[in-house]
Amino acid sequence: RVHFDEARSLIEVEDVFEALEAPAAARRPERVRVVAGSEGVVELAGGRLAFTSEGLAAWLARRRDPRALALAHWFEHEVVAPRGRRYAAGVPEARP
Repeated sequence: RVHFDEARSLIEVEDVFEALEAPAAARRPERVRVVAGSEGVVELAGGRLAFTSEGLAAWLARRRDPRALALAHWFEHEVVAPRGRRYAAGVPEARP
């Protein structure tokens, strides 16, 4: 699940873990915060965690498998970049 907060694009931590079949040790919230950095993880409503684009990049930098590289490419090129262009142009977000 992808969320948008101000100018940031966020992706839920648990979804990343599931997509990449991350081991249990890598899923511990304290470890995620250390690897992603203090600004790399935010808490969403309900206590769920989400990576910022910088946090996701930091967490994925430790992985070299093709799925991790594909996820990083997708998030940066299909989520972050288009939203950044719309934000810079002043185009309002579509609301459901």
